[in-house]
Amino acid sequence: GVNSLMRSAGTTIVVDKQKIFEDIPKGWLFSDAYKSITSPLHKSISIISDILKKIELINVDLADLKMIMSNNTFGYIGEGVSSANIGHRSKQALDLALASKLQNNHISDASNIIYNIAGGSDMTLSEIDDIGQRISQLSPGNTYVKFGVLVDENMENKIKVSLIATSNASQPSAEYRP
Repeated sequence: GVNSLMRSAGTTIVVDKQKIFEDIPKGWLFSDAYKSITSPLHKSISIISDILKKIELINVDLADLKMIMSNNTFGYIGEGVSSANIGHRSKQALDLALASKLQNNHISDASNIIYNIAGGSDMTLSEIDDIGQRISQLSPGNTYVKFGVLVDENMENKIKVSLIATSNASQPSAEYRP
């Protein structure tokens, strides 16, 4: 099962089956439930591809991603977008990126973190710094952290935080809830 996969995969992102059933109302059609279950998996692939394909002011590349995904066991992936007022949207976007209902892992278990911040031309340096400071506070002190920043005209009045974290621990230390 999962243990065998973890021995042969670079990083494993495990979706907790019980959490899937908690979020699906009784009586849902299988086809609707299947779409609901696979949506986070599609989103995870989208997060990885977005980090790699966009030209950024501060860049994250394939070598960075490969480095954190290789030879690790547990992974966490999340994304959050906020259009709250400047000063609040960076915190809200990061909270959403950290709030995956389907994963038990969290950046507090991370050995490696890559995160990407995207926003419009109204994105401030203090918003970028706030996200970085908070990630530093939530992660262990010896965590390797790499980040990218993208200014995107389509993101005016918004901030998006995409985050990938991996750990070389044999299992997550504890369940985290923001």
